[in-house]
Amino acid sequence: MTNIGFFYKISVQKISEKAKNDINNLLNADYFVFLGDEVEVNPGTAALLGLSKSLDKRNIMYESSELEIMGENGHKMKKNLMIDFSVDVITKSKQDTLDYLIRELEVQR
Repeated sequence: MTNIGFFYKISVQKISEKAKNDINNLLNADYFVFLGDEVEVNPGTAALLGLSKSLDKRNIMYESSELEIMGENGHKMKKNLMIDFSVDVITKSKQDTLDYLIRELEVQR
């Protein structure tokens, strides 16, 4: 068994299974909701967001922090531009996220 990482002993096979599961879940979803509270979105989430955007799914970033980063010429953004422009809506709480999804589902009826 090959292990990756210093602190965690996770087999490459286990990582591959989790990645395939995440991708399959995304392929079968209409919405992709992800946590964006850190300065950078984790690489796996960013990859799933890119896939979701390419499949024209609705992307919701749940971001409860007040973090903003400054880009070129003082441009303010929540995350780097690729993340910012891939997100359809940013929600500030779990309840906001649920309310948004409920409104979306009601519109589809």
